[in-house]
Amino acid sequence: MGRILTIGIAAIIGTVIAVAWVGSYGPGTASIIFRGEAPPPPPPSSPAEARQQEILKASVGQPADPALMKQYAAISTKYFSGTLPDVVVRWEPALAEVGPLAGEGVILQGMFGRAGSQPVILLNPSLRNDARTRERALCHEIVHAYLFARGDDTTTHGPAFQVVLERLLNAGAFEGIAADPREKARLRAWLDEESASIDAERRTMDVMDVRIRELGAELDRAIAEFNARPERPAAETAQLEARRQEYNQMALEGNERIARDREQLARFNREVARYNLMMAYPDGLDEASLVPPKKARGKQLP
Repeated sequence: MGRILTIGIAAIIGTVIAVAWVGSYGPGTASIIFRGEAPPPPPPSSPAEARQQEILKASVGQPADPALMKQYAAISTKYFSGTLPDVVVRWEPALAEVGPLAGEGVILQGMFGRAGSQPVILLNPSLRNDARTRERALCHEIVHAYLFARGDDTTTHGPAFQVVLERLLNAGAFEGIAADPREKARLRAWLDEESASIDAERRTMDVMDVRIRELGAELDRAIAEFNARPERPAAETAQLEARRQEYNQMALEGNERIARDREQLARFNREVARYNLMMAYPDGLDEASLVPPKKARGKQLP
């Protein structure tokens, strides 16, 4: 599984490209906005960039998506006092073709660019049914559009970009957690250690579960045989009662361990959710670093 990054790709004449990558990809280079007379366009540096340029050219004159435009306008009104530039926002199925050209497991979530005089935001239709990821991708591209309208000459993710994106985060425009690399590393180390601890405890509990069930079955047979006898010596009755109490104590301890496992699991999964939101901010979700939540063990000892 690859990484999700947001990378600037070198622009062509009259075009600025800002993209949200999902998957493995190397460090991006700054996109350049050519204002006024543009120099001859450089050749595409990769098949992925060439396809992006083609997509931007083909998007000229294409109609906006009404629902996405409504969402864009709502964000403009609520978070930018209605000052966002006139941008066409639309779904672009061809973005799905770009990722595989960049590398295995890569998905292009969104792209901001300008072909001719019309700024456009293109979103991957794979985000249609994922509201949270769609909001993050749209807000990311909106920040590029906002800075572009204010004369920002690059589409890198430097201080100006981070200030606006974090303002949107803090205002609730999208869900994420801003965290520095050290905080992410500390939490990831804790998750790895805690995951290993949970797995080790569950292996021990599985062995205990088998033993308790075996003892329970043996005790049931012994009690049934004892009750079927016409004579039941008091000494054997005491022995069976001692075995029964030993079994019940072992089952009780096992269930207490299960309860502790569930508490540990709940905390672990809360921290997993927090970590994954860190990885979703600000440049997209890093799938290579995602930690999957753990399921409940699903066994209750007798």
